[in-house]
Amino acid sequence: MDETPNNLDRASKNMRKARGKHASALAQKKLHPTDPAAAQRLQDATGASREAWSDYQEAADAALAPIKADIDELGAGRLDAKGED
Repeated sequence: MDETPNNLDRASKNMRKARGKHASALAQKKLHPTDPAAAQRLQDATGASREAWSDYQEAADAALAPIKADIDELGAGRLDAKGED
């Protein structure tokens, strides 16, 4: 349980770094539109940014899983209570 917030924080930092690298690569591509190296850096940064976003979503889902389980349990309890009325 203590790992989850740490994983979410780490994923968030990695995502921000990847977004920054992507923004930098995009700026370089706009400055040098015919440079194939700039295009490759942008493509690599885009892939890294997508991967970081996916990792962040997984970490967020893991962090929210206990809360979602509690909500589901409470909802089931309310449905059971309504059925008894």
